[in-house]
Amino acid sequence: MLRRCLHPNVASFCESFILDWAPTAEEASHCLDMLATQQSLCIETLPDGGHRCSQSQFSDATFPDWFCSFANAVHTSVDGGFIVPGSIAATDRPRVWITTRSKPLTGARNGRLRPDFVLHCPHSCLTNAADCVAWKDVLIVGSHESKGSTVDSSIVQLACYASEVFLAQPFRHFVFGILTSNRRRGIVFWRFDRAGALSSTELYYSIIDLCLLTRCLHAFLRMPASALGYHTDSIMVEPNGAFPTEGYSRIYSLVGTDSHLELQQVAFATGGIICRGTACWRGELRRPCVPATAVVVKYAWRSSGHILEGDLYKQAHSKGVIGLARCLAYDVYKDIHDGVRYGITPQSFYGQESSSTDSWNYTSHMAKYNRVYTRLILHPQGSPLHHITSAHDLAHGLLAGFIGKNTCSSDC
Repeated sequence: MLRRCLHPNVASFCESFILDWAPTAEEASHCLDMLATQQSLCIETLPDGGHRCSQSQFSDATFPDWFCSFANAVHTSVDGGFIVPGSIAATDRPRVWITTRSKPLTGARNGRLRPDFVLHCPHSCLTNAADCVAWKDVLIVGSHESKGSTVDSSIVQLACYASEVFLAQPFRHFVFGILTSNRRRGIVFWRFDRAGALSSTELYYSIIDLCLLTRCLHAFLRMPASALGYHTDSIMVEPNGAFPTEGYSRIYSLVGTDSHLELQQVAFATGGIICRGTACWRGELRRPCVPATAVVVKYAWRSSGHILEGDLYKQAHSKGVIGLARCLAYDVYKDIHDGVRYGITPQSFYGQESSSTDSWNYTSHMAKYNRVYTRLILHPQGSPLHHITSAHDLAHGLLAGFIGKNTCSSDC
């Protein structure tokens, strides 16, 4: 189900998704001049003013460490005054590239998953962020091709890392991934979403694309939350500038002009790449001069061809279905093709030769897997399960649920 879609060249991918927050080519060249003074980074300044990367150690044990050192040096070497308008503020939590091969990340559904390196934003309470990295902290996942592995297996492994990020961070619309070669100075950028993935063609950073790589790595450290794939259309986060991550920040969701939700705890969330990505939150609806109301808030990617869930609730209520939770609000946000992928049609599908049918294949693919992001706010009906004290009460509640379901099926 994972479709790899290629752009015509690496530059177009970067221009579409990354370079809006990057330094200029001239600033990146100045950055490389400074990095060339650090021998361990393997950067050389050429007589014509260009630059070359001479890194030649591609083993699993050494390359991820070099990549993280290089990526972090790119950030620190650019003038500290360089901040793109609309990007993160200088006082926000730092973003750091670290290797994670030796220790699994916390909060994992699959404890065996260990990315080779990640860009993460550690919580401020951690005294040594490298010793305790959580999937909630991960902004970008990275994988280095292992010796003897195939490209396909490496892509699947990278997708598994992205899936874990989706599970730990329900408000992620997409996740950037980086795949590095174990045979040459080559790197591929990936962008996973709920309809599959887009990738660049391979970037060769020996000489040709070294400046472009430098600009992209610095952009990742300056991107706002929305550019890193977080949903921000319906929510506010405290403290200001924090990412909308459960447990690390207070998340508010706007409802109309005079009401708001405080999202308190994730009750249910699904991982995966091509799926609905459903996440249900417990929360409170707060209105002026009215006591707070306990609610359940469901965010999900729904098929653009299906009837809207809010309309189904309205129809069920109009038919008199009993025992149904009351729908307080239903909202529709961006879809994947236009909202997440910016309406871009890739050049080709992975595993296929470029042909005149590529555009049609992509259109056919998106007709099936394009989804829209929705929010459903429900007022719970009946008594909470944790209030049940006897088997009789539980059986009575289940019976009422069956009656309600049968009413809905027969009347609607």
